[in-house]
Amino acid sequence: MLRSKIGQFSRTRESITKMKLHLSLNDLIIIILILSVLFTSIREFVFISSEVTNNFYNTTSKIYEQLPDRIYNRTKFAQISELPGVGTLDFIGPWLNGMKYHDLFFNEKNIPEEIEVVHMKNLYVTRQCIFYDNYSYYYVRPTCQFEYGNTLHGSKTVIDRLESVIAICHLWTHNYAHMIFDVLVPMSLLPQKIIDQSFILVTAKTTFVKKVLKIYGFNEDRILFMRLQDLVECENLYTVHPHSFYNLQRITMQKFRTYCVRKFNLDQVPPFRFVLFNRKGSRSLANFDEVYCFLERNYPQFQWEHRISYEEASNTILYFNEILLFFGPHGADFASMVFLQESSIVCEIQPATFVSCYLIISNLLGFHHIIGRLPLMEFDTYSHNVLPLTVANQMIEQVLHYID
Repeated sequence: MLRSKIGQFSRTRESITKMKLHLSLNDLIIIILILSVLFTSIREFVFISSEVTNNFYNTTSKIYEQLPDRIYNRTKFAQISELPGVGTLDFIGPWLNGMKYHDLFFNEKNIPEEIEVVHMKNLYVTRQCIFYDNYSYYYVRPTCQFEYGNTLHGSKTVIDRLESVIAICHLWTHNYAHMIFDVLVPMSLLPQKIIDQSFILVTAKTTFVKKVLKIYGFNEDRILFMRLQDLVECENLYTVHPHSFYNLQRITMQKFRTYCVRKFNLDQVPPFRFVLFNRKGSRSLANFDEVYCFLERNYPQFQWEHRISYEEASNTILYFNEILLFFGPHGADFASMVFLQESSIVCEIQPATFVSCYLIISNLLGFHHIIGRLPLMEFDTYSHNVLPLTVANQMIEQVLHYID
């Protein structure tokens, strides 16, 4: 009898425990559903029909480099920029005859330049700084905003509503050079007050992006990265026009450099470093060590050194401000030449695909630019690249003409 009652009691307790567990699971499911509803209600969904998108693609020419009509204010910067007049361009070695027309650019003494800061209100923006308003997309520069393809239509999630956003980026601003010249340089046109109170839109939240944005005082909380399907609603949005992609101007370059000179106390001592560097992957020099030893042996009057990499952008800026000669293969490393002092020397090894952006910067800021070329050096893929020592020697012989 006693054993029977004990067994009955055990079964009753087990039933009660299961009931409590069942109630707990039900309660948990209900809580999850409530939270899900609340979270969904916070986000707004904007549906963009495929018909609208198709119409957009059919009329691309009508909106090329067109901003939305939500413009609140324009601040124009226009001037006839007087170039320093000390910049020079030299071509060393073979495979460069067809490129010597770039000399004409260095003959220019005064260049008309114009760019404006545009303040817009109450519109949406995607992660590539493509604007959306009234069922239309606005590609300011389609050549560097083509990531989306046919994915613009469909459901877009408005992930946030922000009071102030800076939107100057594009597809390629995950690249160091484009981040410097296409974002940081034109951003110098914005009042510091706007920079201090705004979020900045980026296409990649990489370590170097976060570090270079510290130049303007951005912490990670104000760096905005979005997914492909996201939109942000902006009460105030700031951009530049024309678009900054390969829009190299002295007016912005000098303004950015002046900002850095004041902030980091640059240009206090004459430059003295002779720096060589090599790339990893594409456009790397297979015989870089041989070139380095050759120059070190044949030009012992110079203190040669390998380029030093720093964690913080501020240290990189200070380091480049001390460089007199910067020598290496074409790539994003040359973007830091904006921190060199006037009359510094840049030796650039060009690949098969000739790219003129850095020599243009040399003319705008007054550098001596010396170019060699390897016609079999692939731009994007790995190739076995050997720089002839005769070419390296001729480039340094030309350097001697610019050193007091």
